[in-house]
Amino acid sequence: MGCSVYARMGSTFHKLRLLSDVEESQDVLDEASARNCKRARQSSWKDATVAPHKEETNREEERIKSAVEILNSSSVIADGSAPFALPCTSGNHNSQKYITVDTLARLIRGEFADVVHHYVTIDCRYPYEYNGGHIRGATNLYCADSVDEILSWKVHQTENSLGRTVLIFHCEFSSQRAPTMMRLLRNADRKRNLHCYPCLCYPEIYLLSGGYKVFFEKCPELCEPSAYTPMNHPDFQENLRLCRTRATTWHGSEKLSKHKNSLIF
Repeated sequence: MGCSVYARMGSTFHKLRLLSDVEESQDVLDEASARNCKRARQSSWKDATVAPHKEETNREEERIKSAVEILNSSSVIADGSAPFALPCTSGNHNSQKYITVDTLARLIRGEFADVVHHYVTIDCRYPYEYNGGHIRGATNLYCADSVDEILSWKVHQTENSLGRTVLIFHCEFSSQRAPTMMRLLRNADRKRNLHCYPCLCYPEIYLLSGGYKVFFEKCPELCEPSAYTPMNHPDFQENLRLCRTRATTWHGSEKLSKHKNSLIF
């Protein structure tokens, strides 16, 4: 009798132990299942957020590649939106577009008014050169930080919807100062509009072939006053030294020479 009772009690304890083991195993399975479900939800959320971002990135890369292919053509302006308004000629700086003295004279006389709504001739010579004779209507800008001033014009023009604008740069010979200013402007313009490449504030800029020297020789009637003061004029050596020092600084500290040979297309 006693043995039978103990046997039944042992059997009961064994069943309870088995039931406990089963419940513990079920708890482990439930926890594992919960973890898997959580991972699945996280993975699904990640896929749902990453996939659109990846698609957007791919679309943006394709858009930029397409823009670069268009810009590789020499027949369109730097934002790819239109052909050049003015006839171009060859020059020493392959990355820049040149126009002849005759083309600028025609522009001043209004012959391109149907395609050019507004133009600015930027004289990159030093002030004493500019005052000694300059192209009619030209603006004298020779310092590197003038780039910020030029870009600020575009903000004003956009607000007033002045239409298509072209810039023509020149210095005495259009061999150093004007090409350098053009590079600085294009670099700053690209950086300002990097979020919407290839858009630019000034997609159409030109370099006057031969500079002021050739323009004055061919079109003295379009110069104010009708005169020509060379950069190395003996009467202006001190002015030359001061202007050269000021012109070769970038915002007062960074040297212009660091930017002279780099152009962001």
